[in-house]
Amino acid sequence: MADMSSKDRILNAAERLFAERGIDGVGIREIATAANLRNPNSVSYYFGTKENLVREVLLSGAQAAEERRRYWLDRLQGAGRPITVRDVIKVMLAPRIEQIVTPSYGRLTAQVMMTQEDWFRALIGPELLESVDRCNDLLRSLISGMPREIVNERILLFHIYFSAFLVTRDIRTQSGEDQGRWISRHMVEQLIDTCEALFLTPPSKMTEESRKAFVLRREKFDGVIPSDSVSFDLFDETTT
Repeated sequence: MADMSSKDRILNAAERLFAERGIDGVGIREIATAANLRNPNSVSYYFGTKENLVREVLLSGAQAAEERRRYWLDRLQGAGRPITVRDVIKVMLAPRIEQIVTPSYGRLTAQVMMTQEDWFRALIGPELLESVDRCNDLLRSLISGMPREIVNERILLFHIYFSAFLVTRDIRTQSGEDQGRWISRHMVEQLIDTCEALFLTPPSKMTEESRKAFVLRREKFDGVIPSDSVSFDLFDETTT
């Protein structure tokens, strides 16, 4: 860390602290201290405001991840063979598994996507999400025999699932609890297997029927279903 510039030390410290405690839970002085800077005004000197610092932390990681995903997409599309669902899953995982971005960045973006997705997308812009959109479009083209609405929901679940896996992987690895299991090849392949199954497993009859009922309720309530109107018995199929 001593060989890093003050600006890079600030970025690294901010990314780590934001990931650990959330963006709103970290102050400028704490970031300066974590970056081993004697003068807390150094953060303002390099970035002006905390908002600018947050923006640069998020943009730098997003740029690196986007470049890696594009690299693999272009390579796969130029390989002269059909792209598979498994290929697309690997493209999405590549920036993290190949350590193109840090675990802290992964944890931070997972938090932001869960709580402030629209803000995050607006901040980094569509150009840094182009590869994600390409992956989503490829998945839609590869999955047949499912209604488009269900495919889109599967894609949403996929992004949530693999993001949660990677955050858990980082926490378990850092704590030393897993004895290498979570960073092993077979565990990553397990993740890919289960993500692939998410797309290749047909929806159940209950999924199809309950989704139709959901659409009808949404039409009844003009697009927004009150939470108190959605109740169901999870075991109604097995108890009737």
